[in-house]
Amino acid sequence: MLIVELDFNHPIEGNELIHEQHNQFLKKYYENKTFMTSGPKHSNTGGIIVAGNISRVQLEEILKEDPYWQNGIAQYRIIEFSSTIVSSDLGVFFQEEIS
Repeated sequence: MLIVELDFNHPIEGNELIHEQHNQFLKKYYENKTFMTSGPKHSNTGGIIVAGNISRVQLEEILKEDPYWQNGIAQYRIIEFSSTIVSSDLGVFFQEEIS
């Protein structure tokens, strides 16, 4: 399993077109079952993508398609790990956040 941490090089406010293109990039890889979950960091300084069933080399090539990468908006850090224990109630963690 792989976790991608994106850190913005500069604020993306006012860059709705590139943000929408980034969302289309994500959608493509959700549809083919490469990405498992993603979202912005609460600090609004970047985001996280979790990918499964793919090698680091493959993921590095995929990330080059991201408009954030192509436009120099974000830096990427890939963390590889082996998921050895999984909650039987995994879906509970993806429900609406409690405030």
